[in-house]
Amino acid sequence: MSLVKPTATDTDTLLVAGTDGPDVLNGTAIGESIHGAGGDDVIYGGGGNDHLYGDDGNDVIAGGLGRDTLAGGKGADTFVFSNISESHEGGGTSFSDLILDFSSDDRIDVSALGFTGLGNGHDHTLRVEVNDAGTRTYLKSYAYDEGGDRFQLAFEGDVSQYLTQDRIITNSGADIINSGPGANTLTGGAGADTFVYDHLNDSYQRDGLSQSDLILDFSGEDRIDVSALGFTGLGNGHDHTLRVEVDAAGARTYLKSYDTDESGSRFQVSFKGDVSQYLKGDGIAFASTAATAPSDQATLHAPAPADDAVAIQLLGIAEHTPSGLA
Repeated sequence: MSLVKPTATDTDTLLVAGTDGPDVLNGTAIGESIHGAGGDDVIYGGGGNDHLYGDDGNDVIAGGLGRDTLAGGKGADTFVFSNISESHEGGGTSFSDLILDFSSDDRIDVSALGFTGLGNGHDHTLRVEVNDAGTRTYLKSYAYDEGGDRFQLAFEGDVSQYLTQDRIITNSGADIINSGPGANTLTGGAGADTFVYDHLNDSYQRDGLSQSDLILDFSGEDRIDVSALGFTGLGNGHDHTLRVEVDAAGARTYLKSYDTDESGSRFQVSFKGDVSQYLKGDGIAFASTAATAPSDQATLHAPAPADDAVAIQLLGIAEHTPSGLA
């Protein structure tokens, strides 16, 4: 991963361009245009009215302060909001960020703001609204803070069909997280969370190419749901079973199949740390109630595999201090 610093082109505008690989791209206190280019990038806008573009890859985009315009581009992108002042409405004036291309693969992370789910916009919930013309969708709260501001985020077009509970990361406790395609980095947070895999291309390995998800905080309360994929239990990774492996350093756990489909892809999901003790019993929802292999056979400690997970933390971006936006 490379850290790319902005280059000033004049006193009002900064142009920042990433590389073909994963980058960390940091904006400044003034407005800039940042392009992630290729790779799975992390983009911070900072202050000012920024234009942030993820381009290719599964990007994490945090606009920061200012009225920002955001576009994830290709891939499964996550838009992170850590403070109400980053996208809000108050006193009849809108400082809402605008997302240009939100789709079914993308997610909104508002877990740092204390919202618990979708609803009527009160009692820690967010409401989805579409204007009469269908040209704007809004994700908003109707609860004002002490400064008279409330959270509001705008989207180009009618994207209400994509703003479902599983596409919004909240502080609800028991979450259902459907990762979708791409090598996503996932955090369930507090509570009993379920990570759902409906298709093999949600998380897979093929001929040295990894599109394996990385789950950062899997615990004894959480669950992996692979019932839609036809796996029936734990075992050696063949004949509809999944195998649990832990690398030699105990830094990664893998839940994987060794049977490939017609394209040569096989299911694999990665976990931070050694969580093998949780990947048994009720920790995995399979396609049937077939008996699983005993835990001492199902958990295999293998030599350290190649680093095949994107080591980017999606959540927990430091809270910004408001800069006097009205």
